[in-house]
Amino acid sequence: MYIMRIFYCLLGALLLSVATLSAQEEKWDGGFFLGGANYAGDLLEPDFFDLGETNVAFGFMLRRNISNTFGVRLGLTTGKLTGSDLNADEPDLVRRGYSFENRLTELGLHAQFEPFANNRYRGGFRKILSPYIFAGPNLIFSNPETDFGVSDNERIQQDQDAANQTTISVAVGGGLRYDITRKWNLGLELGLRPALNDLIDGVEIAGNPDKDDWYIFGGLTLTTRFGAKDTDGDGIADDSDKCPNTPGITATGGCPDADLDGIADNRDACPDVAGDSKFNGCPDSDGDGVADNQDNCPNTAGIRRYRGCPDTDGDGVADPVDICPTIAGVEALDGCPDADGDGVTDADDACPQLPGIAEANGCPDADLDGTIDPNDKCPEIPGDPKFSGCPDTDADGIGDGDDACPSNAGPLENDGCPIIAQEDLETLELAMRNVRFRTGSDRILSISHSILDEVAEILERYPNYNLKMSGYSDNRGNDAANQALSEKRALACYQYLLVKGVAREKMSYAGYGETNPIDSNETAQGRARNRRVEFKLVIAQ
Repeated sequence: MYIMRIFYCLLGALLLSVATLSAQEEKWDGGFFLGGANYAGDLLEPDFFDLGETNVAFGFMLRRNISNTFGVRLGLTTGKLTGSDLNADEPDLVRRGYSFENRLTELGLHAQFEPFANNRYRGGFRKILSPYIFAGPNLIFSNPETDFGVSDNERIQQDQDAANQTTISVAVGGGLRYDITRKWNLGLELGLRPALNDLIDGVEIAGNPDKDDWYIFGGLTLTTRFGAKDTDGDGIADDSDKCPNTPGITATGGCPDADLDGIADNRDACPDVAGDSKFNGCPDSDGDGVADNQDNCPNTAGIRRYRGCPDTDGDGVADPVDICPTIAGVEALDGCPDADGDGVTDADDACPQLPGIAEANGCPDADLDGTIDPNDKCPEIPGDPKFSGCPDTDADGIGDGDDACPSNAGPLENDGCPIIAQEDLETLELAMRNVRFRTGSDRILSISHSILDEVAEILERYPNYNLKMSGYSDNRGNDAANQALSEKRALACYQYLLVKGVAREKMSYAGYGETNPIDSNETAQGRARNRRVEFKLVIAQ
């Protein structure tokens, strides 16, 4: 009864909002939903939706249209969810005999995107069939009535104590809308709702506590637009329409634009030829910024200072008087080039495309270290010629340009980075063997926390290294499931270290499923070794 009182209060608020919005611009939709509700959880086998358990659902919605394609909607939907072990194929589940009913009500706030909605208002309003997607959170009022049969144990009692509660779900879905009239829309939509707990059916600990429940709402929607009068039917309310009696487009404030150049016909000097607002709607055929009626070279792009005729090489010397019209030059050389503008002519310049200095035959040496820039691996930092112009910041005998860790000394065979201590390598090996998870899950057991803390400490000692985490599984079970579980376990280690303060950019993770076993999968001990997460320090790139 409490939930229904909330339901009717929100319905009243919705209808009141619609009534007060009827004198505003058409930026609001309101309407109804009628369809079905279904569920997936502990009392359904297979663990996906069973059409035989579909029940009636209905609701109301109000949407604020931020633009033609994007809006935010508030919805109130209710439906009955049911499920029973008696429909299962497994004899154990049939003998268990659990069943439930739940009159579930959700209050949702969803973002809605309709990518082709602009087609509805091109050249005036027209009817279209338009797809849309939506997503957002829901506040759900759940009241499961679960029949546990003759079973009675502590887990069932815990589920019964926790059953009735308010919780959150997330809606993700899509649909199609069709314009019946200018005001009314008929739609068909389907939305998945993963809940953030496992008590939609009232069964959690007594069922499968590692898997949360889902439910869906799908069916028909009937909505209407509310807003001001639109005399010419172009989708722009008269109060905002600069030409309220002539169909137009949004870009020109509701006025027509015959040549579609973005300039309303009543302001266009050339209304039948697409042009530019800079020229009062008339064209500039060669796109040089000079209107055709003022351009001495209307079909060849030029520059204004030469009345639209070109300076092909852009050197400030007009083509008719440029001795080198296709090669940029300098005025003092009658338009012939000093390409890099360094005061050394191209014929005498050892680096004709790079501004340089006379002392280096026209080549640059930005850091003045005696190594010209084309040969200098560190052209902005003075260095030593024996290191190709780079310094050796950490004095390890490897120039910074070739040193993967320029601020930490290391040997050449390790690309100039410090060698990882043997005891740290052994700790990483120990972590691979000792990080354990709940069976069939990516939940890290608490006994593994201490070794993961040591991994975080090791990474802090090697600032030039990143941590790569690779998850693996044994060969039992489904290949795709093993692949997914290996990646989730590597991700769980990544998230644990992230909480411990390790920077996100210092870590990476991946799952490799059954590949690369380190022991035989024919024995229990071998399979246990193959179910692992490997930890490896790699030089940061």
